[in-house]
Amino acid sequence: MLAGNITSLTATISTAVTERQRIGSDEWAPVETDDQCSFIASFACGAEGTFHITRCAMGHVNSIRYEVYGEKGAISFDLDHPEILDVCIGDGDAKNRRFETVVVPQEFYLDQERAFVDAVLGKRDVYFPDAASGAQSQLVLDAILQSAEEKRWIDVKE
Repeated sequence: MLAGNITSLTATISTAVTERQRIGSDEWAPVETDDQCSFIASFACGAEGTFHITRCAMGHVNSIRYEVYGEKGAISFDLDHPEILDVCIGDGDAKNRRFETVVVPQEFYLDQERAFVDAVLGKRDVYFPDAASGAQSQLVLDAILQSAEEKRWIDVKE
């Protein structure tokens, strides 16, 4: 996880588009999947996070954006522009209250397909998640579904 493990969360899930036209047909059918999810999470390190996930946001086909704020600065990453980071670190940026755009060095780019093959072959990249990370992510997803259904905070299992 970006800031360590999530320990508890509360979530909502909804369907924005309740009916869609079937592909290659004039027939319309009810939608049985969720279109959006929002959740607030508490991390083991004491940080808090807010998340909103949807594929229905106009102008964002499959956008993934992270913003992390701390006592000594902030950083923002947008998967639509993976070659840059927006950072606000140090006294100068903090006084100006402005992000500065920096270019991500090439050695930090990750070829996901190559990293997956390497992981299967036992040559795990330090930046590539392992099976334990995937299992922890699944526990978070299960807690999101439970929270949305029960409308309450849920502790994430370890």
